[in-house]
Amino acid sequence: MKKTIVFLFMAISVYGQEYPDSSGTAILFSVNEIKLDMFNGGFGVKSVLDKHWAAVASLYFIYNESSDGPAGTLNIQKSHELSIGFTYGYEYHFKTVKDISVYAGTSIGFGYTSKYESLPDQQYYEYQYGTEVKTKMAEYSFKLSLGVEYFLVNDISISGQYNLGAKFYDGDRLYNNSAKNGFKDLKTGISTGSLTLAVYF
Repeated sequence: MKKTIVFLFMAISVYGQEYPDSSGTAILFSVNEIKLDMFNGGFGVKSVLDKHWAAVASLYFIYNESSDGPAGTLNIQKSHELSIGFTYGYEYHFKTVKDISVYAGTSIGFGYTSKYESLPDQQYYEYQYGTEVKTKMAEYSFKLSLGVEYFLVNDISISGQYNLGAKFYDGDRLYNNSAKNGFKDLKTGISTGSLTLAVYF
């Protein structure tokens, strides 16, 4: 088993590829978080403009379902959330060692979220209109990124990326299908991470 692992590592080291010098296109598959009741990821396209710059466009999907509270009682908070969005940005790749490219980037995005919450009795006071809350909102985002891209084999790479940014939300909450409440919110200092597989052609 150990000999097999050593052989695979040597093969990856020998056949790895440098970041494209002038042009190229890659299909991206990314995951931010995945659990039994949650998925946060997406796919996109990267276009290499020259040996330093690349443009990246991505679609992302978030599905989250949760249940919190004592089992066998009515006081259980349930929620499910679905988000879809689009981001566009640029990466600047620094000159680094063979097979590894360190990069910084920035992007803007737009998304839409639909969320349903069923609240327990003790939270009635927080929502004066009832215990079922439906939220629909648009979100506008901006982020700065820092990442490392490593070429496993020819034309295939994996990247780890850290993101720091802000989001502005504009939406409505509907309580028990009757009372409606509009809201706007700005969140800053949002910190996330992602893992991306890229296939170049």
